[in-house]
Amino acid sequence: MENWRQFINESNIHPNIMRMIDRLENEDGGKVRINKYQVLVKDRQNKTLAQVSYDPADGMYGKCAGASIVSFSEAEGGYGPLAYDIAIEATGGLVSDRTEVSNAARGVWDYYDNNRPDVIKQQMDNLENELTPEEKDNCEQLTADQDGQSSSWKDSPLSKKYSKPHGKTPVIDELIKRRMLHQKHPLKKDFSADGMTPGKYNGDLHPGGIP
Repeated sequence: MENWRQFINESNIHPNIMRMIDRLENEDGGKVRINKYQVLVKDRQNKTLAQVSYDPADGMYGKCAGASIVSFSEAEGGYGPLAYDIAIEATGGLVSDRTEVSNAARGVWDYYDNNRPDVIKQQMDNLENELTPEEKDNCEQLTADQDGQSSSWKDSPLSKKYSKPHGKTPVIDELIKRRMLHQKHPLKKDFSADGMTPGKYNGDLHPGGIP
C-alpha cells in the first residue's frame, strides 16, 4: 500500500494506464488524436483501437456540473480505459451516456468509482433535486436508475462525474512527452451544442454536423 501511494504521488498515472501507454507505444506503434469532441487511440496502420466521443453539457440532460457527456465509445485490445482517461482529462470532467450504457462501458465506470484513487468522483443529483437544492449538479439519471447492478441510482457509478485532481492532465502530459499525441484543438474549451447526440460522427464537427 505504501508503494502504491508513492506511485500515485510521483506520477499521478494509474499503473494499468501506464502499461497501456507502454504497450501502445512499443507493441502497436500507436498514437492518440484528440479532436473537439472525440478521443481516438490508433495503431501504426492508423486503425482505431479505441474511441470515446462526447458532447459538451448544454442543459438538455441538466447542467451535470459542467461535465461533458459520453455519446459513443468502442474499443479493442484493452485500450478502452486509456481512451476514457484521456477523455476525462481533455474535457475536464466526464459523465456516462445519460440514455444508454453497454455492459463493457458500465464496467469501466465501476472501476473508476471503486478502484481509482487518482480520479475524483462527484455525485450528481437527479433532475428532481432529490439530493441538493442546487441546479448545477442536476443530471439526467436514466442509465443510473436502470442500472440493475446497483441498489439505487445514487449507488450507481453511472450517477457520478469523473475528473482529475486540480485539473491536471498526467496521461496527456505523458503522451506529449513521448510524442504520441496529435492534439487538433485546445483542451477544456467550451463549445456550444444543439443537443444532438448521434452515435458516430466526425470528431472535428459539431454533433449536429456544424463545423
